[in-house]
Amino acid sequence: ALHGEDQSTSPIFTEATAAKRKAEDEWGQIKDLDRAQEFGPRLDSIAGLLRNADKHFSQKNYGAALPLYVQALAAVKPIQQTQQQRQAAIEVRKETENARQKAEEVKAVIEGASLWSEADETQEQANRCFEAADFQTAPLRWRKASDLFEKAREKAIQARDTAGKSRLSYER
Repeated sequence: ALHGEDQSTSPIFTEATAAKRKAEDEWGQIKDLDRAQEFGPRLDSIAGLLRNADKHFSQKNYGAALPLYVQALAAVKPIQQTQQQRQAAIEVRKETENARQKAEEVKAVIEGASLWSEADETQEQANRCFEAADFQTAPLRWRKASDLFEKAREKAIQARDTAGKSRLSYER
């Protein structure tokens, strides 16, 4: 298009405008995500692409803006997928924290000490995996920790019941 010509009917303007709108929509869905687990630099990269694209767009350089919007859109999808994995991992972490709390309530740290120790270490491994953005391994470790906390809890309950029966037979 020549200068002074109405570009609102040009195919590149139409395509760039559609890409801009879609990129802004997708960006709006992820821009406020927690920046932990390596999300920060990825979000910053997309923000930079969009700023650059917007600069070209505002200068009516739609041919330069379009590929930047497309690149930004392509970068959003993996972040959305990773965020879903992160959310799923967080749910498993909550289950593990609940299992740990239930085990603490029956003093499993004392009665099921070896199981408790293994569960605690496994939970720490899961936490490290999570912080390193390994959202496949973290939930597996947390599930294992939950199982171990549950076994420690059961052992503590058995020990308490056994102690109670012993005390009853002694008192008779």
